[in-house]
Amino acid sequence: MLYLQRVLAAVEVVPGVRRATYHAVPIATGLISQTTVSVPGFVVSAEEMVAGQNRVGPRFADTLGLRLIAGRDLRPGDEASSSAPVLVNERFARHFYRDVDVVGRTFLADGREYSIVGVASDATITALRLGT
Repeated sequence: MLYLQRVLAAVEVVPGVRRATYHAVPIATGLISQTTVSVPGFVVSAEEMVAGQNRVGPRFADTLGLRLIAGRDLRPGDEASSSAPVLVNERFARHFYRDVDVVGRTFLADGREYSIVGVASDATITALRLGT
């Protein structure tokens, strides 16, 4: 992650750049990375435990123009936090937690515990555009 932090810092100072972040799975390609999620108190079939995932950087929701439903966006330094802060979308929150406020809740994925810091609006990103 240190490399990504340095690249992000360099990109953010380029004239004309208003916001920048990073993500592991290319946006607008239709590709998706999936993982099995274990949520305390949520018992269902194995198919229902699968969720899409993308490792993203600080200010992800803000940079992509996603509306925050609850909580906050990811911040610089979150990736180094021992609590593994994560931003989830509305669909994830509804599927795994029903009508419960998910901010502050935890779940397991990839053998690690994640703590939900925010919920972003659902979005389908089909293209990236450059503009002023």
